[in-house]
Amino acid sequence: MTTDVIQRQRQNGFWREMLNGWVTILTEPSLDTFYAQKNRADLLKTVLGVGLLGLAIGLWALAVKPASLIIETETSLVELLRVIFFTEADFFIITLILFFIAKGFGGTGNFVQHSYLLSLITVPLGMIVVAFLFVGDKLGLTLAAVLNPLSPIGIVSIFMILFGFYGLLLLLFALQATHEMQASAVVYTLGTVLAGWGILRVASMFVAQEENI
Repeated sequence: MTTDVIQRQRQNGFWREMLNGWVTILTEPSLDTFYAQKNRADLLKTVLGVGLLGLAIGLWALAVKPASLIIETETSLVELLRVIFFTEADFFIITLILFFIAKGFGGTGNFVQHSYLLSLITVPLGMIVVAFLFVGDKLGLTLAAVLNPLSPIGIVSIFMILFGFYGLLLLLFALQATHEMQASAVVYTLGTVLAGWGILRVASMFVAQEENI
């Protein structure tokens, strides 16, 4: 009986620590905060956190049924597992690419720390985006109306821009804390990623004969 209680307390402590990590990163954004979280890096927390984000995305797709991500109700469990799998795969592929680029600019961190700190940003911010998309759908908001500064709800676009810059700031802190890098090296790392994405996007645009990037 005592063993079961101790095990339950450990499990509760595990989930509480993971939640506290997300909250701390969002509410106390600083380099010192990321250094403190770096010492608590745990690959299991990373996998579970990203999995929860995948589950949230799958439930949103099941409820809203967007054209870009349709989940069939009859096979909803299988589809949810598929969304979770691809969320995990996308996260770790992008994280691995960013890891090797950071190493190329003198980064010294290990992959467990790197992926854990990035998950502390990706998971809570991703949850906020999913919640925003769900509420926006229920209120009948369109992306065009939100991004139009002249529309009555155009003020939301300002918050979206600030939200994006906030995420970028957290990413800078995470990379700097993980790899003990100078701020300039972090900027070069992110610039390399964006440049690579831009080249691939332009190349795919020409292959697909698209008119707009």
